[in-house]
Amino acid sequence: MFRVLANEGLIVLQIDADEGTYMERHRVNKISELGFAILAQGLVSEPAPVRVFVEPLPESKCAKIFRVLGKKLWEVILVLLGVPVAIFVAWYLLKHHLTSH
Repeated sequence: MFRVLANEGLIVLQIDADEGTYMERHRVNKISELGFAILAQGLVSEPAPVRVFVEPLPESKCAKIFRVLGKKLWEVILVLLGVPVAIFVAWYLLKHHLTSH
């Protein structure tokens, strides 16, 4: 790969040693102006963003039943808890405020 870039005149290679792997022997000594021009184009040109539309999956009948039952059950619990509280408030008001006058 380095040889291809050097043959195109994009980089200047320097050979440091006679032994070792190709990567150990060669070092990039300089990047030519043409190489910098290509690198600069890479910074400017960005791919256009991919537009993705996500649609939720349709809700299954079982999930819909559990969702509706959960809401209705919560309403029943609130009513059942509200009735004793309402009775207590009514009793307290009758006993302390209406009978004291």
